Amino acid sequence: MKDVFAMYKLPGETPLEALGRVRNRFKEIECEKLSYAGRLDPLAQGVMVVLAGEANKMREEYLNYDKSYYFDVLFGVKSDSLDPLGMVEKGVDPSDDLMRFIGNISSEWRGEREMKYPAFSSKTVEGVPLFQYAREGRDVTLPKRIINIYELEIVDVLQVPVPLLTGMAKKKVAMVRGDFRQPAVLESWSKLERSFAKGSTLPMVRFQIRSSSGTYVRSLVGQMGDEFGSYALAFHIVRTSVDSFGFRDLVF
Repeated sequence: MKDVFAMYKLPGETPLEALGRVRNRFKEIECEKLSYAGRLDPLAQGVMVVLAGEANKMREEYLNYDKSYYFDVLFGVKSDSLDPLGMVEKGVDPSDDLMRFIGNISSEWRGEREMKYPAFSSKTVEGVPLFQYAREGRDVTLPKRIINIYELEIVDVLQVPVPLLTGMAKKKVAMVRGDFRQPAVLESWSKLERSFAKGSTLPMVRFQIRSSSGTYVRSLVGQMGDEFGSYALAFHIVRTSVDSFGFRDLVF
């Protein structure tokens, strides 16, 4: 068993739950210290690099690796967590200018960009995780950092029926264990569905991105919604690589 390897984090599990699966699967490292280089949100899935034993001494190096993702942006809806695991609400209907807007994103967002950390994240301010401020309704200035976007491409554009969207969102929420406000979040999705007329659809755009360490896809999606003048959330996120670690390198 290698000291550094890639695993596939499943949708719905936290990174710590993923490490638990590793311990159960590989008995030779069940007593070793395990950590991950680059967390993934509970609903996100894909490549996660795991460090075992002595490799943890080099964790900072692995944390700085570039990463690649593809992600689906749902326009016209927002949530306080910027993904389906948050309290959702209906926004301004996306206009006919959406295609021009996302085309400009692909060409103009490359390079260095300021990113604000999501309110629901593990980033700490004065020793307190941001998600704790958010859940308690306490005011806090969200910290920012500079990231670098190397590639950002549009993969597909779909119009998805609202009942199908809400059904998929509820399935995602139900996969997550622990206290993530699931009953209230599920009710907000039901309320959202009732707010649309029968036969309504919403645009969903799939992007692929390669960017520097520390990029929160949810934050970028929130910025897309803000700049377009509508709402947007990251409906689906898949990490496809961490530096040279990709799907072909998965151990588990």
